[in-house]
Amino acid sequence: MTRLQRTLGCFLSITLAGSALAARAPKAPPPPDERPLAAIWNDPDFARRFFGYEASVEPRLSLEEQTLYRSLDERRLFTENPSQAAAELAGKITPSSSALLDFSVASLLLGEGDTTNAVRHYEVAVAKFPRFMRAHRSLGMLLAREGRYAEASPHLTKAIELGGAEAVTYGLLGFCHLNLGNHVSAEAAYKNAVLHDPANLDWKLGLIKSFIEVGQYLPATELLDELIQSHPDKANLWVLQANVYLQQEQPLQAAVNLEAVRRLGQATAQDLALLGDLYMAQESTALALSAYRESMEQDDGSRSGRALRTAEILVTRGAFQEALALFETIRATYGATLGEEDLAKLRRFEARAALGLGDGERAIAMLEEIIRSNPLDAEALMLAGDYYARHDQREKADFRYQTAANVEAFRAEAWIKQAELRVQARDYAEAAELLRKAQKLRPRDHIQRYLEKVELAAARGVRS
Repeated sequence: MTRLQRTLGCFLSITLAGSALAARAPKAPPPPDERPLAAIWNDPDFARRFFGYEASVEPRLSLEEQTLYRSLDERRLFTENPSQAAAELAGKITPSSSALLDFSVASLLLGEGDTTNAVRHYEVAVAKFPRFMRAHRSLGMLLAREGRYAEASPHLTKAIELGGAEAVTYGLLGFCHLNLGNHVSAEAAYKNAVLHDPANLDWKLGLIKSFIEVGQYLPATELLDELIQSHPDKANLWVLQANVYLQQEQPLQAAVNLEAVRRLGQATAQDLALLGDLYMAQESTALALSAYRESMEQDDGSRSGRALRTAEILVTRGAFQEALALFETIRATYGATLGEEDLAKLRRFEARAALGLGDGERAIAMLEEIIRSNPLDAEALMLAGDYYARHDQREKADFRYQTAANVEAFRAEAWIKQAELRVQARDYAEAAELLRKAQKLRPRDHIQRYLEKVELAAARGVRS
């Protein structure tokens, strides 16, 4: 049974005990008029609310209906056979019968798991008696549990208006508004829920999420500080605060939080991958590698894409030694599940790392192996062309670039590389033609400036 169902059960027990029967509110000894709050305490309306009964928000039972309730209670049907109790009550429901019958049937059906008919009977109860606070509250709670937030919020609001201003009512209203995108209203409701029940973690988390949605990061961080101090073993609080720090562009603080989660032994593969990214941003490659490798160790083998992205980050940032260590982990973790495309991507990363470490022979051997397997692997072709160009093997370089130009995504870049080879050979006219083709396909300012210089050289008739 859920927390919500237990709460509704408590409301039902009050009804079945006869709380809906008409009664005059008891009177408390009034404080002297000069005492603080005397005017409030001596207000009859406050007395009715304080002692828990207000006729205007509770329908009455007829004498016949009271007799029916006593009969059901004496036969213990409410507790021992709620289905029969619901059936007997439902048999007495008419358009003019008390809304309490509909309310009781709804609550009994809810206890039996029949939410569809429970909703229907609650709706009839509030239609018969629009100021029926408990029916509005129960209907709102049930609709919220069913994810029908837009329908639930008016009933929860009405329950509060009629005097049902309790933490759970405010909290569920805040939850509805949060899911509906009404973040300011959610914040207001959650603040009231926290005021009524300051020990409830759910309401405080809801308030934090409301703060985040409207960009109030400082109060969100401060409230998270309070919760973390009280619940230092709850990883979700540390992670949530790390995300808030990232929104505030405080990556070091976020990394501290994720390290705390890691030391708690509760960091997920995603947490560790993010921690690795944060360390890489601070150029702490050794720490990043440690986090990345631990992330992969936690993986079930289904997230090879993330591992390859991590490898690319290391290579792009020039962390070649760390990348080589990571390649080993990737092969050990995902080797049996990597497809041909992913294997080629990994080999390209390995070749780039080898080039970065000055091991050109090993790099070009790997690139040529990739090209043999896939003659239109444009990235490998471009890398091989760069290698040959640096080693004054222009014909080989030009052939690789020309082949890469057959792949549309690499065409403009390949033409630019070919143009650079022509410039080195002082063939400015042909270089200019290649650059014009590249610009037409993918215009860029710095290439346009380069083209203008080449065209000027061609106009001067400079040619080897």
